[in-house]
Amino acid sequence: MGTMNYVIDTNIAIDYVDIIPNGTHITLENPKIDISGSNLIIPVPVVMELEKFKSEQTDRGYSAREALHRIRSISERANLRMEDVYRLNAPISVKTCDYDVSILPIHHDFSRCLPFRPTERDMDGQIILAAKAAQFSASGIAIDGTATDFSILNPESTILLTNDNGMAIRANTLGLKTSRFGYTPPAPYSGRRNVKLPDELFMKFYDGDKITGAEWRDACPKEPPLIANEFLIMSPESGELPKSYDRTQFYHVGRYDKENDAIIQMDHWRLFPIPPMNEGQAIYAEALMDYTIPCVICTGPAGSGKTFMSTVFSLFSCRDRHTYIGATVVPCDTDEDKLGALPGDLNEKMNPSVQPIKNALKNYLLKTKNYPHGGEKTPLKKRIMEDVEQLWGWFENIPVYYARGRDFTKEIAVYDEFQDQNRKQADMLLKRIGDHGKMIITGDIEQIHSIYLDRDNNGIVYAREIIKDDPMVAQVTFTEEEVVRHALVKLIAKRQREMREHHHAQLF
Repeated sequence: MGTMNYVIDTNIAIDYVDIIPNGTHITLENPKIDISGSNLIIPVPVVMELEKFKSEQTDRGYSAREALHRIRSISERANLRMEDVYRLNAPISVKTCDYDVSILPIHHDFSRCLPFRPTERDMDGQIILAAKAAQFSASGIAIDGTATDFSILNPESTILLTNDNGMAIRANTLGLKTSRFGYTPPAPYSGRRNVKLPDELFMKFYDGDKITGAEWRDACPKEPPLIANEFLIMSPESGELPKSYDRTQFYHVGRYDKENDAIIQMDHWRLFPIPPMNEGQAIYAEALMDYTIPCVICTGPAGSGKTFMSTVFSLFSCRDRHTYIGATVVPCDTDEDKLGALPGDLNEKMNPSVQPIKNALKNYLLKTKNYPHGGEKTPLKKRIMEDVEQLWGWFENIPVYYARGRDFTKEIAVYDEFQDQNRKQADMLLKRIGDHGKMIITGDIEQIHSIYLDRDNNGIVYAREIIKDDPMVAQVTFTEEEVVRHALVKLIAKRQREMREHHHAQLF
């Protein structure tokens, strides 16, 4: 059999844009199908669909623009003759990848020899038609509509890559082989890692000394490079812990000081108003209480304390320490038209979106204030919520579009549920921080509510990548074991992870 043809659907070009070469070497980790040595075919109908999506200010629009940019760059590298393009006789070789690329238009008369004639508005049908044309060309059959002998048609020569079930079913009925496609994206940076150290080096750190960058690289040569403000949860290689070992004091957790190239002890977390309940919370408290770190990104499952700790920190730093003049909460993307339809002024319209912050204040009061449970005429919950309203005076709540043009000078900006922001919104919000301000970004990539966003393309992922590895930024990721809300919430988070892993195993 000759060179294999793989025809990509639009959802592949958008969801896995790295399948289209961009001039730099990109390795597709653990792909569903190994396309090396093949001919990757991009049908013109896919280009047309990308054109339709490119104006969207969503992650789909961003991916469409990126895909179009790459396709144009590829097409401009070769002097193509029209007859060669239609016959797939001129695949474009790209030095940075191990497969060729072809861009395939559809011959106007091709469908005359088929019982299948999609309309111009049926873009899925047009892409299937392109895949069928590729199958004909690979089998040496004319695609100008004059073919009558299909006995030499080779159904093994061409595979349509699509994750659309409906398109796959339609293609299969026309004698086209289809396959899902995907690859393992690089593991997102979590801001923390577990590492085993030689016993002597572990004890040196545990006893209060720093670990120099040279000592680290000598002891752990296979470990990836350290990232600025990355937290390391360390243990001795032998597993033998000192008799004085106290996990609640977090002497075994260090932070990489990039400017001094050293792993140093955490010490700011001790100032946090509420004692941390686990390593993730201690790391988060350390990043929040270090006022030399103006940006903290915190992700993880529901119930791990992301919003609670950012709220407590904001209250403590504004009311008690007077480090900042106040805190502004910008909740997840809120549609302006929907707000306009709600009764009341802006504060009343925004009230539903501030409930997570007020809930955090309620829980803070329950932890720190001794409320009597009897002998009062006013119900306990009402008394607590009255106190919450007093504390709320330190906070302001605004929708995303009110943040444009503002800067949060000497203020804390809390961006809650950031996974529901798209790249454009995320980019705008990241630039709102002002002098002597602090930006706290929280979210959970497993709880995305926008149909145009997913766990690999959202505001949290964008923020984590674009400002990674700088001393001004710390990142924290909670695990499901660190959920503190309720044992049932922890169980749900654990089961969700197991389901994702099972689904991934089935796909690959």
